[in-house]
Amino acid sequence: MGTITPFFDGLDDEDRKRVLAACKHKVYEKGDFIFHQGEAGGSLHIILRGRVAVIAGGGRGEELIVAVMRAGEAFGEQALLSADDRRTATIQAITETTTMSLHRDDFEDLRRRHPSINDVVIRILALRVDRLTQQLVEIVEVPPKMRFYRKVLLIADVFDLLDSPLPIPVTQLQMARLTGVKERVTQQYIQEARKDGVLDTAKSKLSVLNWLEVRRRAGLRAA
Repeated sequence: MGTITPFFDGLDDEDRKRVLAACKHKVYEKGDFIFHQGEAGGSLHIILRGRVAVIAGGGRGEELIVAVMRAGEAFGEQALLSADDRRTATIQAITETTTMSLHRDDFEDLRRRHPSINDVVIRILALRVDRLTQQLVEIVEVPPKMRFYRKVLLIADVFDLLDSPLPIPVTQLQMARLTGVKERVTQQYIQEARKDGVLDTAKSKLSVLNWLEVRRRAGLRAA
């Protein structure tokens, strides 16, 4: 319950119970697609457990991972606002994932009878705008190599592996899609980092050998 309460701040106990009662839980295995870009939307999902990748087509048709989301985050909120909504990205579970979904019809029924429930979507949309703004600033202002190292830190944080000796379950292709650069360029960055004793790769995973140097190359202060 703790991971979803930020979305329900401002609702009284009764309205919170009404929203939760209208939600449905579903479990997705690692690799399952929750929905695909272009499909008709119908429901908002809040992640209760696990992690998902948000995937969109690149400018030349290649896929890009525009975000990795974990428990406590939400996606598909536009479906609650428009009956004509089309999914703007593909969502794929990258670990076993449980979501709590709220269908548009149920939401419309609730908001007619209990207007304060509109605050749930307003809060989610505000968080999404903030995320998109940060992503745009990073793409425009941060050089590709620095962005690569920032994504290493981001993905480690998503998997709760910051400063850990354990490998991060991400492949070179996924890192390329997450960084927004060609896979061969990402491979060059990793080869350079491996030579310098900063990163290592094995069995489709990425290991950080020197967290201090990763932060330096990311242009960030040491933790």
